[in-house]
Amino acid sequence: MAQTKFKEIEIGLIPEDWEFIKINSVGKVITGKTPPTKNKDFFGDKFMFVKIPDMTDSSIYIRDTKTKLSDLGADYMKRLRIKKNSVMVSCIATIGKVVIASEDCFSNQQINSIIIDDLKADSKYVYYFFKNNQHYLKSRGGGGSVFTNISKSKFENIKIPLPQLPEQRAIAKILSDLDSKIELLQKQNETLEKIGKTIFKHWFVDFEFPNEEGKPYKSSGGKMVESELGKIPEGWSVGKLGEYIDVQRGLSYKGKFLSENEADVPLINLGSIAPHKGYRKEGIKYYTGEHKERHLVETGDIVLANTDITQKRDVLGSPAIIPSFESEEILFTHHIYAVRNKIFPNLFLYYLFQKRDYKER
Repeated sequence: MAQTKFKEIEIGLIPEDWEFIKINSVGKVITGKTPPTKNKDFFGDKFMFVKIPDMTDSSIYIRDTKTKLSDLGADYMKRLRIKKNSVMVSCIATIGKVVIASEDCFSNQQINSIIIDDLKADSKYVYYFFKNNQHYLKSRGGGGSVFTNISKSKFENIKIPLPQLPEQRAIAKILSDLDSKIELLQKQNETLEKIGKTIFKHWFVDFEFPNEEGKPYKSSGGKMVESELGKIPEGWSVGKLGEYIDVQRGLSYKGKFLSENEADVPLINLGSIAPHKGYRKEGIKYYTGEHKERHLVETGDIVLANTDITQKRDVLGSPAIIPSFESEEILFTHHIYAVRNKIFPNLFLYYLFQKRDYKER
């Protein structure tokens, strides 16, 4: 078996027979724009109009957007029409979010899209290159500095490693299959969480937990007694949450934030929590610099958002369970409380914090 030979390029080693070519060699680059918002007739429900918040890690393809254009709006933007299977990359403010268009659509000026020439490149291969090389994309401006604005001309001149088309498709299929399995597991987790919330409400709000005979307590005649919160099962008591748990606030870290490929200390922050949904992968940051042991959390710990500085996400009071990271250390910021010294099971507290009436207190 012949041994593969490699060559050195600016992003590392690649097989000798691979090309390293500019983006504009594999497709046409389009930078979007926003049609005049004063003309309400440009907007409707026909064509997706992609903005950065629409670009999430939940799927390779973008299938829906908050804002849509009408036929009139699409005609106004016809020269900037993004074709199905184009690769869309955020290039202003938030750099490196990437999706594939599931259908013809349009975008605003923060996004550069590549209408892929399918005789030269595979859309999924290009997608995975950008998804896994965000730090490389951010540094495209000379001197290794991080730019917050990658213009169309800079973007077109970014180089990517490119094997032959069959090899591109094989690489993309392996990565796509893995993503599909991850997406399936995420959907299963969402289903299990909904079941968990339903059981929590049935047992601890409606008081229909199984009695000694395995029957629903309250509806089977279980004794209820008066309390300051209303009637509760006999033997239960009312207490202040602070009597059973401690909370600790994180610190404001002002060091350098990096991508996952550049730093190994994840930093749980306000963006890491999705209202009513728990942990949000898209919001994670990575930190390099000095930090203190008391600002560490562990996999399985519960954290709470103690503010909502955006006043748009309704995240105040929302909980999340810390997932597993490769890093041995996980930091949290001053916008987050970590729940400490608890005597309750984690999941009980998690579902308690999810309740709307708890958040409103």
